[in-house]
Amino acid sequence: MKSVVEIYDQGLVNGYCEQSLAEKQTSINFLNSAVSSIEIARLLCKSATKQSNEWRMVFKSYYEAIAFLSRGLLNLQHIFTQHDQFMFAALCIKYSELELEWGFLENLRGKYEKINEEAFNYNDWKKIELQMNLYGSTLKKEMELRIHTG
Repeated sequence: MKSVVEIYDQGLVNGYCEQSLAEKQTSINFLNSAVSSIEIARLLCKSATKQSNEWRMVFKSYYEAIAFLSRGLLNLQHIFTQHDQFMFAALCIKYSELELEWGFLENLRGKYEKINEEAFNYNDWKKIELQMNLYGSTLKKEMELRIHTG
């Protein structure tokens, strides 16, 4: 696995980073989308049985929430990207004080890219649930703080 700095530098060279206007409303829209994705995932968690196939959708919804929050925070740094690997690398570098684990984010991205090809079940979800919730909460709090103080 390449380091976060290697991926970030490679993304800059490959043009994965675009300048954004850093409009507060754009970040608020990302925040609202993230909250909606988390609500959907929580509803699915309540209704899904251990044997159901809905755990794939739970994961996808939480991943998308983390991606929305990441894009919103990067927007506040004038960074826009559609490339998820670069997005997570930029997040780790630009918000290093959050102490996000690059390996975990890279693992999530890999799972998300293969989610329709590989099985994902209740046990898979339980292995990452706590950290997904922690990252979602951390990113949401950071975004709310920056939106309200920025």
